[in-house]
Formats: sequence, C-alpha cells, structure tokens
Amino acid sequence: MAGAPVGGNAALQNLKGVLNVGGNSATTGPTHLITLFDFEPDKSAAYGSSRAPNSIHDTFIGIDSSNTNTTVGLSLGSYGSISQYIANNGDGTNWLERLTATLKEFKTAAKFDGTVTIAGLAAGCLNISSTGLVGSTGVACGAGGGGAVSSVFGRTGAVVAANGDYSVSQVTGAAADSAVVHNTGTEKIAGAKTFSNDVSLSGNLNIAGNIVQTGSGAWNVEGAYGTMTAAAAGKSKIGFTSNGKLAVSENAGAVTEVAKNSTALQVPSIYVNRAAAFHIVEVYCEIDAGSMTVNLQNAGANLLSSDLACSTSGATSSSFVSGKDAVASGVKIGHVTVSASGSVHRVNVVVKYTVD
Repeated sequence: MAGAPVGGNAALQNLKGVLNVGGNSATTGPTHLITLFDFEPDKSAAYGSSRAPNSIHDTFIGIDSSNTNTTVGLSLGSYGSISQYIANNGDGTNWLERLTATLKEFKTAAKFDGTVTIAGLAAGCLNISSTGLVGSTGVACGAGGGGAVSSVFGRTGAVVAANGDYSVSQVTGAAADSAVVHNTGTEKIAGAKTFSNDVSLSGNLNIAGNIVQTGSGAWNVEGAYGTMTAAAAGKSKIGFTSNGKLAVSENAGAVTEVAKNSTALQVPSIYVNRAAAFHIVEVYCEIDAGSMTVNLQNAGANLLSSDLACSTSGATSSSFVSGKDAVASGVKIGHVTVSASGSVHRVNVVVKYTVD
C-alpha cells in the first residue's frame, strides 16, 4: 500500500484511507476490524482463511455499534491499558493519557470548553481531599458574590489562617484581654495553667490541693490585718490579727499570737559585781521546752569557750575563755541567746563561783 507522496498533494485531501477495510453493515458490529495483538494465534491459525472469534485479551481497532450504518462507533481495546503519547516512542512510562480497567489518568493538563457532569455526587460545593479526590460537601457554596477571590489579606495561592488576620473588634462577641469579663456562675478550668503576671481575686481562693513554690529564692505573703476569728471545727487558721501580729487558731482553738524567739543580746547585763572579785567555776542552763544555745559575756566578750546547749534537765559547762572566768569588782556579766527554737518559754541561767 502506497502512502501519500513526500511533500503532500492537495489532490489527495479529503479522500478515504489507503487502508480500507470495506463496507460493513450495522449487523456486523460490534466486532474487531484490525487485531493489533492476537492473544490466541494458534486458535486463529486453526480457522484457516476464516476469522476466528475474538478475545477480551486481544488488542484491537473495531466498531462497537449495531442496527444502524449512520452512527457506527469506533472501539479501541486492550486487556491491560490504552495509552497516548506525544513525542515519545511508546516507552510504557512517559505516556500523557492512560486508560485501565480502574482509572483514567492524565499526566498533562486537561481543559473542558463545555459543561462537565459529575455523576454520583450530592449537590454542593466541590472540595479536593488530601489524596486529590474530588468530592462534594453537600452544602451549597452560597449565593451571590463577585466571582473568584484572587487573594486574601494580601496573600495569594492556598491561603491559610495567620496571626493578625483579624482584630478583636472584628470578631463578634470577643473582648480585648484588658476587658475580658467571664459570665457569672461556677467555672471549671481543667489542666495546668501558667500565669506570667499578677492574679487579682475579689473573693476567697479555695484550694483543694497544696500551694507549692516551684521558683527559686524566698517567698512571702503580705496582707492587711484585723480581728481574727477562730478556725472552724476540725480546721486550723493562720493570719495577722488586729495588732498586725502573726497569729494562729489551732484545731478551732482560740486565736493566739505566734511566739517569736530572738537571738539578739536581750539583756545587756544579768549581773553586776558590786562585791569582791571572784572566779566562775561552772555555768548552768535549764529550759522548759524546745531548744536553746547560750553564752555569757565578761565585759563584752564571750565567757565560755564554746556555746552551752541548754536542756530541760539542765546542762553545765566549765570550759572558759582564758581569763574570762575571773570577775573583778564592778565587771558586768551579760547573756547571749545564740539560738532558740520550738516552744521555749522560760530559761534559767545560774553560775557557780568562788570568792578570791
């Protein structure tokens, strides 16, 4: 079969093809006219000059219409896939369009110049899933409008929400941080919350757990003072009473000021020698409760070489700083409370001495 001459020939325009299968009545179809791949060549050979029955495994060009010669339909078939290529030798990979039994796939842009009907979707806005599937929301996109939006907040493309898109005044029912007022009634906040600034309360702070300081450094509580009332039954209370003193009510007991111990020199002199000189041979210290450590001073300097730890049964020391056990006439003996803790209410300090 000769093709068109090189360079073309205008006289050959609009003629039937060089390969003409011939006339076929409508009752012939559907059938294969050209078998490009014969899946069963042995069966075809067995039929000799007759045409063997076709197979779904064949690759073919044919017609798929019947009962009319005016609307004969072209059919292209293959068991695996039908692919279309441009500027490619058909390498099985770089096709631009491919049809398989489960998918019609494009590797090139598709353009529709008319209406596209998508069956099987409910009326509503179309959306594209993360896997690229087109679906319907089932809800109308809305009426009116001025067409497609090219940008949002000055950003183009797939615009996502960002900080600063709206101000508080643009959101119905919203209030600025400085003006937030919660509804009255009980509110419950679940989970841990961190406050980076002061928290002001106009009522009581009721805590089911404990108050635990997690930061470093000293902490304090500051507040006004006034008349305190006793704690409720089975409870204790701590606060600042009417004179500003720290006070407690223990197990619903009376409000009592908290005793405070001072380690300063409370008595400049507990004894002034108005008689003859003498030497101290022992210092005795007794307390009623708690713990306390003391020392005596001779003319402003420690008398004992080490502080004396007092006890409820009485403790003694005969270890003196050299020369400080001697008390001349007119010398003052002072008392130093080095430390004190617990419920100390009374202390007795007695010295034993010999007259020179």
